[in-house]
Amino acid sequence: AAQLIQDRISLDRRVFVIVPQMEIFNEWMKVLIEHGLEPGYINDEGIRGKNRDVYVCMALSLVNNVALLPESIYPDEIITDEMQHSLACSWESIYRYFPNALRIGLTATLYHGSLRSFEHLYTDVVQTISKSAAIAQGYITKPLLVVPEKWCEYVPKNGDDFDREAQSEILGNAQIIGNVIDFYGRTFAGKPVIVPCSTHEHAKMMCEEFAKEGWLFEHLHSELPKNMRKHILRNVAAGRNNGICTVGIGIEGMSIPGLYGVLWLRRTLSPIIWTQFNGR
Repeated sequence: AAQLIQDRISLDRRVFVIVPQMEIFNEWMKVLIEHGLEPGYINDEGIRGKNRDVYVCMALSLVNNVALLPESIYPDEIITDEMQHSLACSWESIYRYFPNALRIGLTATLYHGSLRSFEHLYTDVVQTISKSAAIAQGYITKPLLVVPEKWCEYVPKNGDDFDREAQSEILGNAQIIGNVIDFYGRTFAGKPVIVPCSTHEHAKMMCEEFAKEGWLFEHLHSELPKNMRKHILRNVAAGRNNGICTVGIGIEGMSIPGLYGVLWLRRTLSPIIWTQFNGR
């Protein structure tokens, strides 16, 4: 993507990259700086960087600041990372504000839970590699599914997905926690993993239960300050913890260096959540 942006800049095109969360924002900034592109950015600090060729933008921050942008830095092209968010009203308002900008969307999950079409926003689909081909060529691993059968039928649905509060109570049972922690030690042997949990309280509790057995897991969530979220991810990369428990942070679009696996502690009917979490 950085090479693509570099090519477009050589054609005198200004590029905005729109992202949904801070961790993905940081990753884009890091990669673009490494490529010598000197990106500007738009986030909760405001608009930073004068007359840059590329800006990395937090979506909601761009919405809040779009009227302040001078026309001289309007984008010629917009790259939307995690473009499954494109159908949200805030994101569509960005596209309407810059109607002449060419749009490119990047995603591993080209669908939306509402089943609405993306055809009014994007005209063509370019698939670089299929999931089966990626597994066959060794780029990603085939999932190993371990399901406690006696709990499969116990989780009720709430709308289109499983009830997260209900499954939090079921998976929070002391007997199940013990099995999960024992399984982690036998299967992952202390390697860093990401643990998708049902609720904030469930994630916090799991960190505490892992700690009782001598493992260090950290709770990654949106209420933490930005520097603490970065610190936790650096700990994973450096092998200073055994992993992270989370509900939504880390679910999509970001590399987590040092991560060895995904240990699911929630059920989901969402193909987006399933595919994105496994993609870490």
